[in-house]
Amino acid sequence: MSTAELLTIDEAAKRIRMSVRHVRRLIAEGAIAHHRLGRSIRFDPADLEAYLAATRVGPARDEAPAVAPAGAFSLTSGSLHSMNTEDRS
Repeated sequence: MSTAELLTIDEAAKRIRMSVRHVRRLIAEGAIAHHRLGRSIRFDPADLEAYLAATRVGPARDEAPAVAPAGAFSLTSGSLHSMNTEDRS
């Protein structure tokens, strides 16, 4: 990796489509990897990708949705219902 590949805070914010202020907050919280070069902060694009992957919620796009196993329960309209069709009469 060369310094030509590193991104500034502005470039990183644009890359992940967040505000500069939010990126600075992530830096202060230690939530995102970065390089401190003197008083400058730079980001490796791979670190931005790793941050996005680590904060992903839900199944990966290529995975099928999970199917509830037999005997599983779901919360519907504020009450607990069995999802097993054999229990229904």
